[in-house]
Amino acid sequence: IEKTQGRVILKNGAEGVFAGYLPEKKVSFAVKASDGASRAAQVATIYVLAQLGGFTAEEFKALSKYTQPSITNWKGEVVGQLRIAKPS
Repeated sequence: IEKTQGRVILKNGAEGVFAGYLPEKKVSFAVKASDGASRAAQVATIYVLAQLGGFTAEEFKALSKYTQPSITNWKGEVVGQLRIAKPS
């Protein structure tokens, strides 16, 4: 709500569930990660919001740590990145 000045209302729940509402567009949605992990659901939710026009380009950039979060091993070394796979 803060980042978008109320244009997006978003709530996360247990087991990788996110629900959102865009009041200006009168659109609501829900995202559920089948494995229950919230990190994948979080990335997917941000991309759904971007596709629905919930963010400006500036706001999307400000959320970059959530759109492609790094995956680290037990030593804290970056070993990968979580991101949306786009169909070819």
